[in-house]
Amino acid sequence: MMKKLFPPLFSRVASFICILSLAAGCEKFDDDDPNYRKPLPTPLPDMILYTTSDGAPVNVDSWKDDILDNCYYDGMGRIILREGVTNIPPYAFGDSKLVDIVLPETITSIDWYAFGRSQLQSIVIPNTVVSLGAEAFYGCKNLTSITVPDSVTSLGARVFSFCTNLAKVKLSENLTSIPKEAFYSCQSLRSINMPDGVTEIGQDAFSYCHSLEKIVLPQGITQTNKSFQYCSSLKEVTLNKNIKGIGGFTGCTSLKKINLPEGLETIYSYCFSYCVELERIYIPSTVREINGYVFDNCKKLKQVNLPEGIEYIGNNLFANCYELSEIRIPESVAVFNFGAFQNTAISHINIPENVSYIFDGAFIDAKNLKSFSGKFVTDDGRCVITDDGILKGFAPCGLTSYEFPEGIRQIEGFSEVNIESMTLPSSVEALGGYWFSGFGTYNAKLKTLYCKATAPPYAGFDIDPYTEVSVTVYVPRSSVEAYEQADFWKDLTIEGYDF
Repeated sequence: MMKKLFPPLFSRVASFICILSLAAGCEKFDDDDPNYRKPLPTPLPDMILYTTSDGAPVNVDSWKDDILDNCYYDGMGRIILREGVTNIPPYAFGDSKLVDIVLPETITSIDWYAFGRSQLQSIVIPNTVVSLGAEAFYGCKNLTSITVPDSVTSLGARVFSFCTNLAKVKLSENLTSIPKEAFYSCQSLRSINMPDGVTEIGQDAFSYCHSLEKIVLPQGITQTNKSFQYCSSLKEVTLNKNIKGIGGFTGCTSLKKINLPEGLETIYSYCFSYCVELERIYIPSTVREINGYVFDNCKKLKQVNLPEGIEYIGNNLFANCYELSEIRIPESVAVFNFGAFQNTAISHINIPENVSYIFDGAFIDAKNLKSFSGKFVTDDGRCVITDDGILKGFAPCGLTSYEFPEGIRQIEGFSEVNIESMTLPSSVEALGGYWFSGFGTYNAKLKTLYCKATAPPYAGFDIDPYTEVSVTVYVPRSSVEAYEQADFWKDLTIEGYDF
């Protein structure tokens, strides 16, 4: 059987067996007389043959009760198992100097960390083995290829994680799942056969496989989530028509195009974040949920459609999509979340009549905005003010000065709006966000601030001591003293003014 599986290795093993069988220098374990020496026995079905990098027997203390004999002679070691032994136990060869090994066909399972962080370069897994335990080959950095026979029906978590030189893998056709972190950081893996019967791919199963170029998902896969993160060479992904939810392509920096099939319903958080080469994507009409950060830092994204039926714009959905200049918001949208359009090139946003809630900071850092339209929008198109009197959005682009309308109770902070003069209405009661703190760029050009409120508006923050602020604040003359004593305001230059 071994000859059919691996003829060259079989021949080499056979020749070593002949050498070993003639050797008189190996100890044979004997219960009555452990010092008794005799030639090696005829090869047995439960014999393990191996080589090591230092020409010494491997340490088998962790499972010595299962062993009749362990010796090494002239470049080849051999272990003879007791009758009935069917598994390689936990940590059997873990952290050893084992280079290659031939396992007997009595073995049915390889347990946790059996070969973990060994110096293993090659192994033939018998087709009697049905399971590979968690971390069985974890960190085997010298392993370059492996065939998992069709007898194997289950793999443990992290089974091949950090096998950084593993370039070629043939998986069992009888697998139904790929466990979490199975090939995590297998940086040399270029391709993988995904058995047709696989219906589940675990979290980070192929993450950080930097050489992986192509993925074809089998028909049984209905969702992926955080399975292929940071595969920096991944260029092509083929999805099946049965997939309902997709996620887990974060940091795939070579991915330029992906076709999402009709029938897809959910795009999970961070799905395409940091896919810096992705330029355009078509989202099927069947999608009803697009979670937060999906396109975060897709720096070259120019074109994307949002289908009717989605009900909210997720947190930082398009944050740092610097080349995205136009977006249509579906009428079905009811919620805008924080930072959805941060650092985009979008100049106009329509707020649908169906919108019921806008989170503070939904339009923060959208410094290219020139106008809004739709629900909650002021006549000049510059402000989004909800019914509770909170300013939720401001379109600053092209302005050097601006007077906010009466009725606003709370104004969120702005960053890099490049406005030299602002006037706050007498109705304002609180300032949110960080107006002059953070990274030193907040309202950097603001020199004059007019505040009509007689009572100093509440500010739940201090001015960053490392940020130089040279703003003169003009307040009602009767309120100068109050402003000079109020937190936040007392750190600014206060002047009286007749409004």
